[in-house]
Amino acid sequence: MIRSVQFGDIPTLQDWLTAPLSEALRLSKAPWPTQQPSQSRHSSASTFAMPVDVYSTHDQAVIVAALPGVHPDDVEVTVHRNTATIRAAAARIGQPQDTNAVTWYVSELGRGTFERSITFPFAIDEQGVEAQFANGLLRLVLPRREQDRPQRIPVRVGGSLSPLSIEASANAGDEGGSDQGASAETVAD
Repeated sequence: MIRSVQFGDIPTLQDWLTAPLSEALRLSKAPWPTQQPSQSRHSSASTFAMPVDVYSTHDQAVIVAALPGVHPDDVEVTVHRNTATIRAAAARIGQPQDTNAVTWYVSELGRGTFERSITFPFAIDEQGVEAQFANGLLRLVLPRREQDRPQRIPVRVGGSLSPLSIEASANAGDEGGSDQGASAETVAD
């Protein structure tokens, strides 16, 4: 931005080029998508992201999803291999009957369909998944499959280590049968 006494603030070429990207980044950080009132916000075909917390322990993963205004009967959870998907529909609670006679100033509450998929780096035991819904929060407990859980390996103390045998050839590509440069070593205690 260049400041001029005569013209005030004058945007530079860089300002013109980065403004759309800056706005997109600002909107992507909002927990719920925001739209201007003049845009069609109330279509039932709209899809919104839902904020989630996701963490894992050695034997399970947990997803906590915020679904304000969603009835538990309108929540669908599916798990396939290592991906959990949450789908929900939020009703238009508190909306005026005639939206044409309304002047919107702010409309940020999500309405319509919400969907979120989380993919984990391990397989999920689909039979052991638990889902609980309370106070607008959905909590999923997703146990890891037994074979994907980290295994602790016991370390033995004492005893003696067996010798390691290392064979190496300096001239691995030498086909002339020459023993020059070839060696074999044995490492022992």
